[in-house]
Amino acid sequence: MKKGVVSTISLVLIVLVVLALVAIAYVWGMPLIEKRTSTVNYASAENFMIRLDKAITDIVSAGGGQEEIKIPFGSVIVKPDGLEDPDNNSLIIEFVLPQPLAIDRSVIYIGSVSFSDVDRDTGVYGQSSPGVMTLTTSHIADEFLYRIKLHYRDLETFTAPIRGYKVAVRSSKPAGASSVVVSFGSTETLPGASPSGGDLTRTFVDINVY
Repeated sequence: MKKGVVSTISLVLIVLVVLALVAIAYVWGMPLIEKRTSTVNYASAENFMIRLDKAITDIVSAGGGQEEIKIPFGSVIVKPDGLEDPDNNSLIIEFVLPQPLAIDRSVIYIGSVSFSDVDRDTGVYGQSSPGVMTLTTSHIADEFLYRIKLHYRDLETFTAPIRGYKVAVRSSKPAGASSVVVSFGSTETLPGASPSGGDLTRTFVDINVY
């Protein structure tokens, strides 16, 4: 066999080996890349919700103010207080990722809520976090829908005289994917409206999503 022919065959074999190695690397490496990307994107969404919760509680504590927060990706939905809806008085960010990071349809508590009161509809004023943050996932075709919900619950003193306090969200622009504007609304006291029958002070926070 001539030398030129041998060189050509060798070159073809080398190219085939390289292509095979690239294909193997792609098949084994792509899931790892997707997993890493999904983890980074999820962390970005969770940090966004934690920052949003802090902005709301800071504005409520100060009795005024406004803050705009950019949405990293996905869409944010506001479920105002007073709705006949399981998600009443909540903020939700929804986004799709290619990799599962949690058990499908499980509910995971995240954020600053302690394990001692995560399942309580009413928290202890001065001890419990007013906002309860949860993560749920569901499988859609070849992707996974992630849903982080920040729900604001009643807080009560549980000592006489019993009084209730509540962060109440409302919105004239309840959905969007660009940014969230949080601003102080107003405060009202409703006699006997707390879960235990005491007076309830509701502080309204306007959440507008663009």
